Amino acid sequence: MTPYIAAATLCLTAGFTNAATVTFDFDDLRGNISGLDLGGVSITAGTNDVSIGFSGAGSYALFSLDSLFGTATGDNLFRADFSLAGISSVSIGMGDGQLYNPVEDLDDLILQAYDKEDRLISSDLASIQSTFDIYLPLSVAGPNISYIRFGGIDENGFNTIYADNLSFTYDPPIAPVPLPATALLLAGSLGLLGMSQRHRSRKKRAVIA
Repeated sequence: MTPYIAAATLCLTAGFTNAATVTFDFDDLRGNISGLDLGGVSITAGTNDVSIGFSGAGSYALFSLDSLFGTATGDNLFRADFSLAGISSVSIGMGDGQLYNPVEDLDDLILQAYDKEDRLISSDLASIQSTFDIYLPLSVAGPNISYIRFGGIDENGFNTIYADNLSFTYDPPIAPVPLPATALLLAGSLGLLGMSQRHRSRKKRAVIA
């Protein structure tokens, strides 16, 4: 009976590992993107604007211009909400927005992942000094990530960093296999195992005789 069970399990689970990765480099976007659906994710920063600007490091990236110009209100960290299910890991790189805010300061970088019940799943922390030459990727992982919070808090409490290359991995929905096709596949596998077992039995009887 064990070979039959193994065959059934193989038939029903084959091809179920199909994780996909999506990456946004923001180079094709401009202006205020607060709350826009970018294709599976939308980004906000409390009541502050999320803008796309030149990072000074050769790419376009996320900025909170309110923070850079010292006018931010409330929680000015970025927040990315995912409309896709099954998010299992997220990464994003951050650097200092020195082009807009030339003051030398130390920024504490943070990336946090939460589930839909607002429970913290995972976090990653780092610190960065004002310079274009430093770009730090942070990453988090865990089951069913619903949204992330990320950014850098400087000495004045503002999110004066740029963020780029948001990447996340998720499990796309699996299209159900039509029942007739599943039944035929399972029946064929079981039939082959049955023929193989009968062949071994006849061969064993012939040897005994």
